[in-house]
Amino acid sequence: MPRPLASGALLVLVMLGSAIAPAFAQSVKEVHKVAKQGPSALPELQRFLLNDDVKVRAEAVRGMIEIGGQRALDPLIEATRDNDPQVQILAVNGLVNFYLPGYVATGMTAPLKRIGSDIRSRFGETEGPVIEPYIVVRPNVLQAIGKVAKNGSSLDSRANAARAAGVLRAKPLIPDLIESLKSRDSDLIWNVLVAFEKMKDRSACPGIRYLIRDFDERVQVEALEANGVLNCQEARGDIRAVLAQTDKD
Repeated sequence: MPRPLASGALLVLVMLGSAIAPAFAQSVKEVHKVAKQGPSALPELQRFLLNDDVKVRAEAVRGMIEIGGQRALDPLIEATRDNDPQVQILAVNGLVNFYLPGYVATGMTAPLKRIGSDIRSRFGETEGPVIEPYIVVRPNVLQAIGKVAKNGSSLDSRANAARAAGVLRAKPLIPDLIESLKSRDSDLIWNVLVAFEKMKDRSACPGIRYLIRDFDERVQVEALEANGVLNCQEARGDIRAVLAQTDKD
């Protein structure tokens, strides 16, 4: 006959069960209800990030964004480490939204469905919002966005992070963005170039000079623009050669 649990051990199990319960078998509706509790709900929303259901995790991130404030930054940073691109996109946009209120309402937050062309179609213009120069972004926020730009779980989440870096004028992320160019994905490269134009930092020049001769016309045009905006002196010869060839064609 099995021995009954001692009262102390039973209490520990009950406490553990209540601590991990929010992370499992929760519906989107339940997560939404929790989020309505306000800032006090952030720890519970953060535990939802352990859920196997991507819809639950995404709803938890939406709840964090709606609550907002500095207390939501660390949970959102954790969400950028999710292995699902939809959650990564939501988390990155939530971080930007703290520094640029209303950002998530501009249509850049991915819907909970397959993204791909849907996200990419929203990156059709170089014009876009940027934070004021006097706003200082927390280093760990920039690091989180930089990691997604360089090693995000999909090209879409990486392109979205590159765009976010531009909006935040995140000059410390220039090395990460240069590294992300190795993907050879045209949409990601285009967004990196636009980000550099917003940062206006010439340290990016050596990493984008070769793109002036890219085979993708959209990338090549943006590379010419970026090298001009950044006043990349070393690229002047390449720019003249490409423009001369264009005139001949």
